[in-house]
Amino acid sequence: MNALYAIYIFIFIYICLLHYVANEEKFFIRYNGGEKEWEFALDFNTEGGLELYSRLKENKKIKLTFELEYESDILIREYDDNFPSLIKIIPIGLVDYKVGDMLAGMDIFIIGTGASENSFPNFERIGHLIQTDGFSMDDINYLVGDSANDITLEFILESDGIETPGISDATKIAVINKKIMRVIIFLFLLFLLIILFIIIKSICLK
Repeated sequence: MNALYAIYIFIFIYICLLHYVANEEKFFIRYNGGEKEWEFALDFNTEGGLELYSRLKENKKIKLTFELEYESDILIREYDDNFPSLIKIIPIGLVDYKVGDMLAGMDIFIIGTGASENSFPNFERIGHLIQTDGFSMDDINYLVGDSANDITLEFILESDGIETPGISDATKIAVINKKIMRVIIFLFLLFLLIILFIIIKSICLK
């Protein structure tokens, strides 16, 4: 029974370590190659959130140019052939949004830059910025200049740091291999300890 219990512990730790090695996906919006960066989260319970995730999964990076809409305090991007609509079914009702909230409509894609809550009809909130510092309209104006009417942003999917710019493929592979080796060594040592524990336990019972 003690041996079986030890095996159960071994399997549990093994599963936890496999989860540690598994890739962790993160989403970022970057300006000017990383001059400014904001992490964001997607709502996978929405049509638009799933669609944007699918496109990022396929392309890893999507570059979009947004117009600065001062009146509504938003960044706005009309859909086109290069970036078709994120939704096919029109959402019904009003959706509230604040700074950092990402909204998808039938015709346009919006990111809120206002400090106070606003609302739009027939949109769905598909995600939000995790850090909103430096994402107000005043901050955006400071980045692009008061005379600019638009801003180009990169939407990026990173998987466990593998897609981080400036790191070579060889380095990325080496980082992953090191993690795997640490897990293998740890499991081997743990296995030896369990075997030793079983042997000592059996000797003591004699």
